Amino acid sequence: MSPSQPKTQAPVLYVAKGATVTHMGREYQVLRVVDLNQVLAREPSSNEKVLLQIGTLEAPARLTPTRATDTERDLEAVSQEEWEIAENRLTLLEPLLSPRRDRSREDYRRVGEEAGVSVATIYRWVADYRATEALSVLLPIRRSGGRGKSRLSPEVLLILQEYIKDKFLTLQKPTPAAAAREIRRLCSNAKIEPLPAATTIYRHLDWISEQVKLKRREGVKVAREKYAVHKNPVPNAEWPLAHVQMDHTLLPVMIVDDEHRLPIARSWITLAIDSFSRVCLGLYLSLDSPSAMSAGMCVSHAIMPKESWMSRLGCGDIEWPFYGVMDILQMDNAREFRGNMLRVAAKEYHIDLHLRPVKVPHYGAYAHSTDGGQ
Repeated sequence: MSPSQPKTQAPVLYVAKGATVTHMGREYQVLRVVDLNQVLAREPSSNEKVLLQIGTLEAPARLTPTRATDTERDLEAVSQEEWEIAENRLTLLEPLLSPRRDRSREDYRRVGEEAGVSVATIYRWVADYRATEALSVLLPIRRSGGRGKSRLSPEVLLILQEYIKDKFLTLQKPTPAAAAREIRRLCSNAKIEPLPAATTIYRHLDWISEQVKLKRREGVKVAREKYAVHKNPVPNAEWPLAHVQMDHTLLPVMIVDDEHRLPIARSWITLAIDSFSRVCLGLYLSLDSPSAMSAGMCVSHAIMPKESWMSRLGCGDIEWPFYGVMDILQMDNAREFRGNMLRVAAKEYHIDLHLRPVKVPHYGAYAHSTDGGQ
């Protein structure tokens, strides 16, 4: 390097709460140092939180902060709206952060008008960000108390939280009035003065969402079935035969013998449902338990035309014009669906076999809803 060329300082990586780091070319904000090897970080563009190995982190392209941001703020509890406010503030401040020397107070005043704050606040934001380069210094300040906040003393809040966890969010389902009486009694026994008002306790109980109540009282599955939004559960079902779901069910029908009418067994039905049109492409009815044979017969019935089969049943006047080789065949993880015979047949006819995740029935909702209604 020639003497006339200025020396560039190598970027320094600061791993601290609120610092900006780079991982595989993407910037993250550090939320917490988990241990000596990992940090919990947030990607601003997607708001995704990930665990990153410290050894894989690099300093950001811009100047690295020289000190960490406010360590009292729990960055994991910051909402997406608050992060967006901070990012918007940083966008407004960018003209003031550039290395320009002839900047006047008028420049700060214009940015303050656009941000809706005073000139002094703009000066403070610029100073804080230059000192830390941490986006979290631009987060809106949370005030204690107010709507959605508690002003209860730590002792009362502890009793309230323990009661909610151990009694309120259980199958006992005490009423808010009963909960308020019990919490006030516990505070009285602990000689806490003054006692919390019943209306204050009601307000804290109202802050618990119905989804959380149902999840704690009746389980994750019940809450998911009621509140979860399954967006685009079958992303590949964009035309007929693009995606087919197959499943078995035991019919509530008892087969009896012709002579003595004695019960033999309940019958099993295997159905293949086209996810795009919701029509039944094929079926297989048997007294035997589900097997690779019943799965293969159902797939064969779905692929083949139905005219001759309907005629043999004496239903030749009924049309069932649905058949063909499917692109994707989705099934659950039952043993009969994981056999070699079905896998070989799928390769032969270029069918892509998909197994549904375990204990997630909505991935096979069309087949479940159809066979469940037989």
